[in-house]
Amino acid sequence: MAWLTIIVYLSLFVSSNGVLDDLPNLYDVAANLGCDRFLKLTEDAGMAGILNGTGPMTVFAPTNNAIQSLPRDVLARLSSDKDLLKAVLSYHFTTDVFNSTTSINEMLIPSEQGANIRINAYPQQNDIVITASGGEIILKNVQAKNGVLQVISKVMFPLPNGTIFELVNNDLHLSTLFLTIIKASLGWTLSADPPLTLLAPTDGAFSNLPAGTLTTLLNDIPKLTDLLLFHVVGGTYYSAGLVNNTSVTALNKGTLNIKISPENNIFVNDAMVTTADVSVTNGVVHYIDKVLIPPSFYH
Repeated sequence: MAWLTIIVYLSLFVSSNGVLDDLPNLYDVAANLGCDRFLKLTEDAGMAGILNGTGPMTVFAPTNNAIQSLPRDVLARLSSDKDLLKAVLSYHFTTDVFNSTTSINEMLIPSEQGANIRINAYPQQNDIVITASGGEIILKNVQAKNGVLQVISKVMFPLPNGTIFELVNNDLHLSTLFLTIIKASLGWTLSADPPLTLLAPTDGAFSNLPAGTLTTLLNDIPKLTDLLLFHVVGGTYYSAGLVNNTSVTALNKGTLNIKISPENNIFVNDAMVTTADVSVTNGVVHYIDKVLIPPSFYH
């Protein structure tokens, strides 16, 4: 249906000799494809004129449902903080002309906000899912007079601000994880490239470990390091790239099994992802409700 929509839409602007003729600008393309709430936000921020400009540019436009799905507190912040709204919207614009058919996994595109948009390509059955900072591109490469529109399934928020290590350091809900990372001297690993995916147990997850387990870990650095690396995967795996009944390999060579419930809850081994797709400059972080215990822990 997505490709059919694009074909029907473009056919309205194809001349008799098969050449695209008199295309509308990005604002009108987004309006014709039903991205009304995104356009309303650009108007509220005083940024709608960018979509009517000369370009060229690529716009990653979230669907109406993507914007409606934002938590209420986030929508309230965007409504009350115009600077934040401008920053978030600017992250959805780039002067690069991006074509998803030539995208490369882990490609970085500089946004108008300043941070990079991370492009990922995930082979899935007979298709390849392309994401922009975790948002699946569901309508690809829609041409406009002044650029290209990519319609995405989620708002690219929060903005990537710092590395995995910096995120853990700055989040009070991850204070125990931060302590263990420091103890195992893994700060550099979680600060550098190439990109990584961190499954981050919250303080609540650590508190649910059997009595004495954390103390044992803090006094056994090899065992602690092995456990922490069981929570890290090489490459950026946003939730759109995770497939039910598959597995990924952690940095300690252990296997992490992925399950997705009928309600779309994501489970990694026996831990549930409570907050998914938190973008950082060197990958992505998913918060989980249990500490993952590698089989080697018991040997």
